[in-house]
Amino acid sequence: MPHQINAELSSKMMNAILRAIMETSVPEDRSNAGDTLLIPTAEACNAMIQILATFLETTPNAITAEDLRDMSKEVAMRLTWEMLSIREERAKTGAMPPPTISIHAN
Repeated sequence: MPHQINAELSSKMMNAILRAIMETSVPEDRSNAGDTLLIPTAEACNAMIQILATFLETTPNAITAEDLRDMSKEVAMRLTWEMLSIREERAKTGAMPPPTISIHAN
């Protein structure tokens, strides 16, 4: 039987992670920062992938490399589903995605 997700706890965790990303994205020298927060998207995604890998690798049934590949496929499908759901909801409501600026390494 699959684990039942506690939606309230999951939402609290997601908000805490987003808050941490925003807080750590604030430049130490704010004199030239203005009122726009630039979130380094590549670093934020990399950090979340590292956290996800750390948690998933310790899953009791992740014993073999094949087990890890199977979990990775499940995560990829879930991520795709979540992104498509966000786009679908925006299309229904007419909402715009949050303004973002991706900062990529050279």
